Amino acid sequence: MDERQKLYDDLKRYRAIRDLTTDEPTIEALEIMIEEMEERLAQLEQERADRPGLSAESLAEATQNKYRPPES
Repeated sequence: MDERQKLYDDLKRYRAIRDLTTDEPTIEALEIMIEEMEERLAQLEQERADRPGLSAESLAEATQNKYRPPES
């Protein structure tokens, strides 16, 4: 499992936990962790996009997985 896949799996898990909890300090901590993971994933995707030979499908997949906060 590469770093990108591990981060993506962790990100899904943290989002699920955040959505299920009601403890505000826990939610805040999870949101910080989620933001850090999203930044690292974006960095990895940018590095991947900068490499020659990246397929359009890979780039589309990367942008599709971007976090979107839940609507209030």
